[in-house]
Amino acid sequence: MKTLIKNVRIVGQADSNTHRTASILLAEKDNIQATSLLVNDQEGNCTVTDILCEEGKITRIEPSIPVTADMEVVDAEGAFAIPGLIDIHTHLDDQIGSFYLADTYRTGSMVAILNGVTTLFSFITESKEFPLSQAIENARQKAQGNCLCDYHWHITPINYSEEAFETFDSIVNQGFRSFKVYTTYKNAGIYLNYNQIDYLAAYLKSNNCKLLVHCEDEEVLMKNAGNYKYLNQAKSHALVRPEIAEIKAVQKILDICLTHQLPVHIVHVSSAESVELIKQCQKALPVSFETCPQYLFLNDEY
Repeated sequence: MKTLIKNVRIVGQADSNTHRTASILLAEKDNIQATSLLVNDQEGNCTVTDILCEEGKITRIEPSIPVTADMEVVDAEGAFAIPGLIDIHTHLDDQIGSFYLADTYRTGSMVAILNGVTTLFSFITESKEFPLSQAIENARQKAQGNCLCDYHWHITPINYSEEAFETFDSIVNQGFRSFKVYTTYKNAGIYLNYNQIDYLAAYLKSNNCKLLVHCEDEEVLMKNAGNYKYLNQAKSHALVRPEIAEIKAVQKILDICLTHQLPVHIVHVSSAESVELIKQCQKALPVSFETCPQYLFLNDEY
């Protein structure tokens, strides 16, 4: 099938030697496909052009492509081909505690590409039931043939024995280059203390990997939890978590990563002081972070 997209505005000049990706969403009956376009937007220009897609792949980019009888024509005047977004923090088709997640790879990726996201990262967490290699295979089987855009995973091991690090070598060689760890959730079996994270950071640096961290200090949380009776209620989630729990963990993790010069991403940051710590650290280290809508619009009164 050929689809000709007419009069679309490309951000910058199309250049097959660049590495910027622009997303174009094509609707074909019930099948939504995400395709990619290499563009260069260094000049900040918008070029009006035509794009020919064949079997979901871009084959021609020219100012005016002649229409033929075997083409479906889409008039995209006023629309833009924009850089495809990468969502590095999603949870798809997985179990968290006693809850199974609502989104599958198909439903999650459908929402993604309808909003210009062309690559998703989800998570693979080792468990006592499924060692890391088996957990990876399980995730691959769930995603294969079901995800409508590009995808990959961050991994969370729970076994950090000497033998486990030998397994890490194999996993890194397969292309898994981001490890997520937690400074809390000891009862769930995924907690690492700061010494363990420091040891892992040295390994990741030597293997050109990146670290993602859930930053809440376990000691602060456990001390504070004793002040509340009903920890299973939603409101208690905020009450047990004073800002200092996050701030302390963020500072510890930044210190570790500075020591090893290891790039790090801090997930769902919720306090202004943590943001300031990260901004200061960014002067000496590649540090990224994210937040969540509820931290921007809600407080513990809700």
